[in-house]
Amino acid sequence: MESLVTTQVLENIDSKSINEFLIHPLILMEHAGVKGFHSFLEHSSKAFLPHHSLVFVVGGGNNGGDTLVMAREAYLLGMKNIHILLVGTHISNSCNHHRSICSHLGLDMHEVSFTQESIDPHSKEILQQADVIFDGISGTGLRGKMNESMRCLISFIEEVHTIGAYVVSVDIPSGCSDSIVATQSHVHCDLCITFGLKKSAAYHPMSRTAYGDIVVVNPSFPHSLLEKAQKSALLATIDDVVLKKMDSSDYKNKRGHLALFAGSLTYTGAPKITSLSAFHSGAGLVSLYCDEQVAQVIKEDSPSLIVHPLSRGKIISRDSLVGFYDAIAIGPGWQIGREEQMLSLIESHLPIVCDADGIATFATLIAQKRIEMKEHGPLILTPHPGELVKMLEILNMPLLAQEVQVMGTPESFIESLTKIAVALRVVLVYKSNVVWIVDGCDNHPTLVVVDGSNNALGVAGSGDALTGIIASFLARDYSPMQSAVNGVLIHQRAGVLARDELRWFDALGLITHIGLAYKEREDKK
Repeated sequence: MESLVTTQVLENIDSKSINEFLIHPLILMEHAGVKGFHSFLEHSSKAFLPHHSLVFVVGGGNNGGDTLVMAREAYLLGMKNIHILLVGTHISNSCNHHRSICSHLGLDMHEVSFTQESIDPHSKEILQQADVIFDGISGTGLRGKMNESMRCLISFIEEVHTIGAYVVSVDIPSGCSDSIVATQSHVHCDLCITFGLKKSAAYHPMSRTAYGDIVVVNPSFPHSLLEKAQKSALLATIDDVVLKKMDSSDYKNKRGHLALFAGSLTYTGAPKITSLSAFHSGAGLVSLYCDEQVAQVIKEDSPSLIVHPLSRGKIISRDSLVGFYDAIAIGPGWQIGREEQMLSLIESHLPIVCDADGIATFATLIAQKRIEMKEHGPLILTPHPGELVKMLEILNMPLLAQEVQVMGTPESFIESLTKIAVALRVVLVYKSNVVWIVDGCDNHPTLVVVDGSNNALGVAGSGDALTGIIASFLARDYSPMQSAVNGVLIHQRAGVLARDELRWFDALGLITHIGLAYKEREDKK
């Protein structure tokens, strides 16, 4: 897995590189700009067209200095149509040095001026004619809100971006950072060339699209500093799926027996989606407990399921579960008002993955003081943003509920997810365009990020499918954290395979690709 760090950690690495390893700031800036520009050439489809208009928007800090080096490198590579727009009043010594170099080279440089919430006509004309815009307005050193002039400039860059300009952000999109609310005005780039290590701030669900494709360039930071850097999270990819070897003689009784509590008159499809996903992920047996009004419909539609109809008010005791099942999945299509059954399931202390209405029911038991927050066995909660906020409101945690919504900062978002997971002693799977998985069961919580960004997965039943995949791993004796990470990665990979084949699909279309995603990983072992 790849390390994610805070901007503060990167600033410390930069400082130690200068003060302890005696690497001059101008050397770091030189390598950042030169390597960064060549990274752009490598990753951009527009890079091979030398007649394109390249516009470098340069702030006064070291981020602006990096961008000026890029402009100079473009010039030295023979590109002719280069324009530099200068902004900012506080100019660092390094940035001023590179301003002088670009000026002596005769590059076109223009100071942006602002009048009545608008930029000057010449700056507008330069930006409107740009094929590629390099955003070096502000970097990781930004604190607090941008001033009105910078917001105005960013807004105009956004306008030009929407009509076709390719935007490259240097280190971080201007207006973004750990301690800045994700809803503040910021640049949305196509390519972010970040230095040293990837930043965790890039993976706030509200901010992720602003960063585009993220490429890491090392501006000569010593490897020892990068390797020892304090991680705020780990970025997982499909290569990080961990699969246990299965014996060729394994059959259904050796592949995990899952008890599924799901479905209602309103949502008869949820149990089918969850159970099929569990089967396609390798589970051997799935027993469904559902209302008797829908049991026959589900049974006819899903012949592989063992269906147990429940009459109104009937509760499956914990003694009926322990020794018979390897794991429990609760909640898909369940609806609320099932506290007694939930209490029995929690008291079984079997490994549980809890989704949808099951999460609210679990929170209600805690709010009613019928169980303590940590009074359960291995437990995975898989809320989407709305379900997480609802759970926190039931638990009377309004501040945390506020921090995990879009108006929070990346820093507070990560801290809040960690606090929730630790307080409840659960593995928390926050489902969004970016999935955050937090293991709150350890003294040192582990945070894993899965960068999804696949809008085809945003379809009814997708979350039910994820529950089934995670539950399948849980039933086969994977740890809760490994079940969650494996489940999310297989779910995401199945979504990519389905999108590439079908573009749009329903939950059943997704399920048919789960086994293929699993097989890919087995074949690569």
